[in-house]
Amino acid sequence: MNYSDIIKPRSTDDFVLTASTVSILKNWENNSAQRSSLLLYGPPGCGKSTCQSVLTRNMDTMHFIATVSLDARDFLANAARFARTVSLQGQSKGLVIDEIDALTEKEQRMVSCILDETSCILVASTNYPRKVYPALRSRCIELDFNPQQLTIPEIAKMLKTNITRALRKNGLVVDDKVINQCIKDGFPDFRQIGLLMNATL
Repeated sequence: MNYSDIIKPRSTDDFVLTASTVSILKNWENNSAQRSSLLLYGPPGCGKSTCQSVLTRNMDTMHFIATVSLDARDFLANAARFARTVSLQGQSKGLVIDEIDALTEKEQRMVSCILDETSCILVASTNYPRKVYPALRSRCIELDFNPQQLTIPEIAKMLKTNITRALRKNGLVVDDKVINQCIKDGFPDFRQIGLLMNATL
């Protein structure tokens, strides 16, 4: 049984974030007419990439193209063509770029040009926001995913609540002591918690 997949966040309510950040994400999801570009930043394993997937999955009002498995040159060429065409369903469009800081400054400038010249928005993530081209950052709502904005007891409580809820949805019950130990040993990399549960159970 893959506990990593079972406890992976499925909605914006499942992330360990401040209330203000969750509120911004929910407004973004629900207000299709006024969606802005987003830059999610924080340390590895805090949920940025998963949140990108949650935000862009099954969104009827938007059509996204992602960087997955494409090198930068191919992606930028595809992104430029994608952004300049009209959706047959009348959907607006977005670019999803994980670890945008891995692009060179020239490549980031190209992304910025695409956004300037089209109605496309950007949903990007980075571990290092200072490595993101300033013109791109200025276009984005920046959301801090660093869990250390919260206290350790708050993080532990939220994680335990979210994990228990996910397990129950799948008809599973795991001893509280096991969950607590996996949270303790895995923090601050949330991905490790699921891996530890896989190894323990």
